[in-house]
Amino acid sequence: TGKCQLSELPEEITPTVRRQYAEDHFEGWLEQAKIFLENAETISKKIDNGSIYAKNTAFHLEQVCEMCYKCILLVYTHYSPHEHNLYTLREEAEKCEVLLQAVFPMETDKQEDLFGKLNLAYIGARYIKSFSVAQNEIDYWKPEVEKLLSLTEQTCKIKIETLKQIEI
Repeated sequence: TGKCQLSELPEEITPTVRRQYAEDHFEGWLEQAKIFLENAETISKKIDNGSIYAKNTAFHLEQVCEMCYKCILLVYTHYSPHEHNLYTLREEAEKCEVLLQAVFPMETDKQEDLFGKLNLAYIGARYIKSFSVAQNEIDYWKPEVEKLLSLTEQTCKIKIETLKQIEI
């Protein structure tokens, strides 16, 4: 409308800048996801000492998923919503990379329930006293989380290589 002016012109997003953003997002988010997975593995060794360790393991595994989905969104689109809901993040990330559909399959009610419970761990593991996690749930989640992390790393590296190809 001409009533307002930007204080600065926005930075031009050249192919080189776009690739640099993707690399920065990739390095930061993937590293954090790996740290949360390491923490989950360390904590899960103490589960026999009480349910707080199982809940904490679930929280850390949920964080790995959240960070992987956000990493993919940021590398592919340079945008990620301020969102913690794994269903929403997964749906958006799958629009970028269909290979993600192979992780956490939703073919049965049990698989859907397990993903739903992992999604709930963001809040439940920290704030809901009655939230409980069984060993078999962790045993299901852990290999799926590891697949997601591996797939995130592979697909983001390919995307970054693709971005390098368009730099001139």
